[in-house]
Amino acid sequence: MAVSGSQLTRIGAAFSGVSKKLTITAKAATEIAGGITIDVRAALLAYGDLAALVGNRIYRVRLPDNPTYPCILFRATEEPEVTLGGASAVQHFEYEFEIYADDFVQLESTALQLQNAMETGAFKAIMVDFNDDNFIDSSRVHGIYIDYSVWQ
Repeated sequence: MAVSGSQLTRIGAAFSGVSKKLTITAKAATEIAGGITIDVRAALLAYGDLAALVGNRIYRVRLPDNPTYPCILFRATEEPEVTLGGASAVQHFEYEFEIYADDFVQLESTALQLQNAMETGAFKAIMVDFNDDNFIDSSRVHGIYIDYSVWQ
């Protein structure tokens, strides 16, 4: 579903004053940010040690039904940079990564390779939060949640 400029304006007006953060879909993130979402996913897929663990199982916004593990889910949140001089041309997003795996060793290996991939990308990425080993009873998998600030 495409979001028109007028729809974004109405959405923005509805939330004006509540929050300046706008969580956006993967397609909107790509269109609005000039491709920063694709750059992050491409960097992850291109990182050989991570790709050896997850293949192409790096998903935006939601996991497929009955996913194969390990896999990575991510969301992008736009964080506009505004200074006293006005809006900055710097692209800044917060990325929330969720890593899921069948066992703890696989989970830790995937998390380490995600960290290596994010820190060697063509953008500036800083880890801002790390929530270690969560077990999800309903799906019987382990999860780690890692947040990054990404600039380009």
